[in-house]
Amino acid sequence: MHSYAVVPDDPKVVIGVTDYGGDFVSAIALNNVVATQFHPEKSAALGLRVYRNFVNWAREHSAALAGTIRERA
Repeated sequence: MHSYAVVPDDPKVVIGVTDYGGDFVSAIALNNVVATQFHPEKSAALGLRVYRNFVNWAREHSAALAGTIRERA
């Protein structure tokens, strides 16, 4: 659908790969930043589950994330 795909220099940051006519990196994470290359909102109930899971994950790790943010400030 799109011609853009990220190819990280460090494969350790890859947390998600999607097969859409070929594999592409669809999610990366480094320190307190998570980035995605997909549109969960276009996937109805399953897309909402992705958002819900992410919010729950962020809540569970909020103390660690806050510490990382303070260290970088």
